[in-house]
Amino acid sequence: MSNRSLNYVVIVSLTALPSWLRLSRTARADVIATEVEPAMAAHPECRIRWIDAESLTALCSDVMLVETTDLRNWNHLWERLRDSSLFAEPYFELVSIVPGIEDGYADYEAEAALHHA
Repeated sequence: MSNRSLNYVVIVSLTALPSWLRLSRTARADVIATEVEPAMAAHPECRIRWIDAESLTALCSDVMLVETTDLRNWNHLWERLRDSSLFAEPYFELVSIVPGIEDGYADYEAEAALHHA
């Protein structure tokens, strides 16, 4: 069995709802500062990038790109975000969650080579 840890990537597509768009930019920043940033800070093993997509696609307005080696921590972060006003108000609609394993094929090949050597 391989000793290297897997890097999981989770792509979350979101669409901003009118309730979010009606907020002032200051109010939006307050929601992020009081609810989203503390959730992210509590799970530093989840590296998160926020991507604005609304000017380039009609599929979603925002993409959250998460990288982690621990899916349990990702799950805990997601549960905390789900409990926030982002989804409870709701301010955003969840479009999709696409998980993957970075270079998963390489991990498989390395594992297969160990068993067939």
